[in-house]
Amino acid sequence: MSLRQTVAEDIKEARKNSGSQRGELDQIEVDMGEMTFTHFHPTTIVTGEFPADEGNPIIRFSDEQHNNGRIDQGYLGLIIDNPGVLASEEEQTEDTVIIDVADSNEVRVFNTADRDTDLIDGVGVEYNDRLYKGEIVDSFPDDRIILIVSGAASKSVAKKLDVCGAKTAGMNEETGRKNDGLIEYTDDPDAEVRSRYARSPELREELYGADVGVMVSRREELDDKYAELVESGDRRGMKWFALFADFGDGFEPVEATDEGTAVRSSYILWNFDPSVGSGRIPDEDYDFVQQYVDAGLPSDRDTIEQNIENNSSDLSSRPDVDRMVELIQQQLA
Repeated sequence: MSLRQTVAEDIKEARKNSGSQRGELDQIEVDMGEMTFTHFHPTTIVTGEFPADEGNPIIRFSDEQHNNGRIDQGYLGLIIDNPGVLASEEEQTEDTVIIDVADSNEVRVFNTADRDTDLIDGVGVEYNDRLYKGEIVDSFPDDRIILIVSGAASKSVAKKLDVCGAKTAGMNEETGRKNDGLIEYTDDPDAEVRSRYARSPELREELYGADVGVMVSRREELDDKYAELVESGDRRGMKWFALFADFGDGFEPVEATDEGTAVRSSYILWNFDPSVGSGRIPDEDYDFVQQYVDAGLPSDRDTIEQNIENNSSDLSSRPDVDRMVELIQQQLA
């Protein structure tokens, strides 16, 4: 089965299923002004490897300006070393080109055989009626890039990269404790969005240092039912991203796992109830938590504990300091 065929199977599976210890996450430090941002367009495959021992290579850009100010949405930036492209006749990506976009720190990857793409000799590439001027190059100009995975299907990639992405973020109604899930869903028809990040993605252990490939396709080209909806005007065309990794036997699809433990605890927005079970804290202590978060005060433990001590006269007789710190850090993460 080709990679393209496995993507089609992945989309069908997603359609059927559409419904710890805590600490500081060690994130790779990068200079955003110096990094090469790479955007790739249908149908192309970008390859590379995740850095092995520098920290979490997944950046979630919340993109508030395009999400009505929400910080629980956004798109992904994947820090990838030794980037390349997979140009394959079998995958229908043999016409892939890399363009170093002029006067920017941006690289774009296109498939010139794509219906919306035209290669303009000596100028650049026109895609969806937008012209990207620049030089067509044989390889990426840098050894490390930020690969941009955007759109609604980016959550699918996030779930597969994450230590516990397969689990829906939620709360144990008996204990009041939250699980390690990544994405929270709501059935509220009036909600602004139906799914949200309950925390930012954390790369699963086996993918550090692994060779990976990310493929972007058009869902309507791989999913007949979705194509019918697009043709009828009930849906718009959308990108679909798929993730592959090579652990020694060539690229294979990566499936989401629910076995890992996240460093950052999920903050459950839609179904979190502090009054449930052993997770309950007294009302006056919970009021303090909310006031602290609303004030946007520092999230380090020492500052929180000092504020709890300074406000002890307004709290319960024996406040659960660890639980209060946990709740504050979840919401300020």
